[in-house]
Amino acid sequence: MADQQELDDFFAHAKAALDLPANTYEDAYQLGGAKFADKLAALVRTGKKTATSSGFELYTIEQDPLLNAGVYNIILNRADKPVALTFTDNVFVTPFMKVTADIAKREGEDDQSLASWREVHQAFFSQEYQANGIQFDPESSMVVVRGISYCVPSRSNEVKAMNLKHRTAITEKKVTQKLDDIPHPTLDATLYLLVFSITAIGGLVSYGAYQLFKPERKLAHKAKTLVDEHEDDHQHEA
Repeated sequence: MADQQELDDFFAHAKAALDLPANTYEDAYQLGGAKFADKLAALVRTGKKTATSSGFELYTIEQDPLLNAGVYNIILNRADKPVALTFTDNVFVTPFMKVTADIAKREGEDDQSLASWREVHQAFFSQEYQANGIQFDPESSMVVVRGISYCVPSRSNEVKAMNLKHRTAITEKKVTQKLDDIPHPTLDATLYLLVFSITAIGGLVSYGAYQLFKPERKLAHKAKTLVDEHEDDHQHEA
């Protein structure tokens, strides 16, 4: 039998870790009995199993109430230890042969096909019904529970996450301090850089213009030389 304090502690941890809105859970139970409890609980924990089914007639014989929708439940392993949490969003009754392929897939077992689901569950329910003195047939009613599976982080993972968050905060603080240590330019230095940049740009423009018009200046100088020589020749002839 599951330890009540252990169940309460498990849910309290799940509520804090997953930020759940509920203050309590409704029930804690195994899926598939002790024989299949570990396997099915593992499927719930990994999120692969989000539905389960049971024989409606078995509820009647044992006078157990059907599960309620809108509540949280704890899934136990074979040792009655809490391993996963579920939230039930729908509970309905339907004949065995009218269980859909969607439900078969949500059950998460074997290849998740409807044919596989029927084969495995017909064998299982036949044994369960026989053990309770009744006969199972394909028209027997199933109680189908559909919901959401939660993987509850282990406490060791929670500690690791907190340590990582702490280390990240320390690293960010160190980076911020290093950035603060870098000297920021003063207003005078900024003005000096601005004047220097404008002067440098002006010098480059002047030099570019000088280089651009250099051939024209050479041509003009040569033309002046020719004119002067021509005037000298006229003077000699006179």
